[in-house]
Amino acid sequence: MPVIAKSLLASGVTMKKYCRGKNWKLTSPNSNILRKRELKELYNRLAFENDAESIGYFFSYTKEDRQEKIKDFSNKWKRENGQSFDSI
Repeated sequence: MPVIAKSLLASGVTMKKYCRGKNWKLTSPNSNILRKRELKELYNRLAFENDAESIGYFFSYTKEDRQEKIKDFSNKWKRENGQSFDSI
């Protein structure tokens, strides 16, 4: 009987009736594409927020070290008279 019904009915009609009988919702390919796009946008937004937080933490954590390194370069330049600043 299912084979006969499938051959007589238009393509997809059998599945719709089957899903209606099972109280399932059919999802169209477009809605699947939309959901994948939404998930990708969510991933990108959360990844951006986490990366930005990590970079901020890195710069605040290394602030003193970077300032000390700049002071060392400046002192080296002052000690070595005649050397251009670009060469340091």
